[in-house]
Amino acid sequence: MNFELRCTLALSAVAYFVLLGGSLVSPILPLYALSFGVSMALVGALISGFGVASVFLDIPSGMVGDRIGLKRFMLYGIAIVFVSALICAFAIDYWMLLVGRLLGGVGAAMYTTTSFTCMGRVAPEHKRGKYMSFYLGMLLLGGVSGPALGGFVADAFGLAAPFFFYATFSLLSYLLIHFGLDEVAFKARPSRRGGFDLRQLRTLLRDYTQLSINLAIFAIFFLRMGVVATLVPLFASANLGMGIAAIGLILALSSFTNFVTMVPAGSLTDRYGRKHFMFSSLFLSGVLTILIPFTWDVASFAVVMALLGLAFGLSGPIIAWVTDITEESHLNTAMGLFRTMSDLGFVVGPVALALLLPSAGGLIGPLPFLVAAGLIILSSFLLLRGRDPRGERRMKRKVAETV
Repeated sequence: MNFELRCTLALSAVAYFVLLGGSLVSPILPLYALSFGVSMALVGALISGFGVASVFLDIPSGMVGDRIGLKRFMLYGIAIVFVSALICAFAIDYWMLLVGRLLGGVGAAMYTTTSFTCMGRVAPEHKRGKYMSFYLGMLLLGGVSGPALGGFVADAFGLAAPFFFYATFSLLSYLLIHFGLDEVAFKARPSRRGGFDLRQLRTLLRDYTQLSINLAIFAIFFLRMGVVATLVPLFASANLGMGIAAIGLILALSSFTNFVTMVPAGSLTDRYGRKHFMFSSLFLSGVLTILIPFTWDVASFAVVMALLGLAFGLSGPIIAWVTDITEESHLNTAMGLFRTMSDLGFVVGPVALALLLPSAGGLIGPLPFLVAAGLIILSSFLLLRGRDPRGERRMKRKVAETV
């Protein structure tokens, strides 16, 4: 097995276990918080606190990762996640639980941003889309694998039990990084050393392609969390009369179709370029989002959600596109910015779209779906002016072959 593939498999396995642990506790968090006798407002603060902590630390984590050493920085992040899971498991009141979740956001920002940079460095240039799409696919697969397991564990052993599993998966991830990755492979060379330099961030923010890609990832996560994770379950229950089990199956189907297209899309973008695949992914996702509130039964709803998963899968190589257009010395900061925008979409999406829901309950109309669709369709057209090094090289080869 070659070095690049071995590192990719190790990083992808860790990504799966980290996200599996994180998603495993998601279904029990509100109930766990309520068990301490707090208000619904404090329950909301607990759920959003993890993402808020990540938003503020993604860019700093990206900037300092090279200085400390990428492998070491990832290990620090996973260790903090491990400790945070134990704090939550042994929480004696709400505030101890909140501290644990905030620490978890800190550790997640340190680990995930740095792992993106590692993938950008080890993925071979001619297979970057394929390797990074596989990594992102495992990340997302871990995110959708946990809730069912978490609910089972909580039913069997109590509300605190999923956090012990989270700690176990974090420990396994720590060992995979420690023994499965070579320190030298990720050690910053003099030409690659980033450090904490705000000039790098200013340079990235002046680049149109960087800005358009980051707006795209914000829109993607706005749609994922605001529509798929928030509006879709509410719509399916209120408008179609579906039960929890049926809703879970539909969401699992959408996640499966998402994973199915992600790696092939990465390979195709390595050959044909990133831009038009990203445009197609976002534009089709917007169109399908518009269709959701007009589905009339479970079958039509399932078809639209499965197609939405397929459309999302085409966006898998978006991390590879960031790597294509970023100087080696700016890569860690670029990944920090990328993570910040995805986390902002994660936090803002559910809140913004929930404000458009009817306050008295009842049927859900098309307005919140149309707003989310408008955002992602707009971001898709902004991508068309961006640079696409892979696509440009292919066009040059075609021109040379015809001359």
